[in-house]
Amino acid sequence: RGTSLCRRLGHGPEGKMADDDVLAPYKEKCLVLVTEKPSNELWLVAQRKIKTQLESKLDKNSYILVDGVEEANRPLRAAIWKLAGCKAGTYPVLLLFNEVIDYGQCEDFQFLLDSGEFDPKFKSLLKAQ
Repeated sequence: RGTSLCRRLGHGPEGKMADDDVLAPYKEKCLVLVTEKPSNELWLVAQRKIKTQLESKLDKNSYILVDGVEEANRPLRAAIWKLAGCKAGTYPVLLLFNEVIDYGQCEDFQFLLDSGEFDPKFKSLLKAQ
């Protein structure tokens, strides 16, 4: 789990969009799967932390918050959970260039902030100074 988990998804059954295709539009972005109705207080805290840090550090066009509850986001949500290797219904899930950074309570994300590794890892998406 976390920063060491970066793997490519396989293609789905014929007639269905492959996970790679669903995620392809986001390969140059930071993508965060969130829910407006978290069932877990720790996920709510993690979502707020991620949103706050992204808003303060990244260019507003470089990251996307995806509401996992919206029916239109169902294929994207499923592809994100599959890539992360986490249980369906897990929030938040943070991807950078379609690499899993963290999910759930987001301890790895907090480590990136505490260790000073956030800025170098997200360098190309940072706000202009």
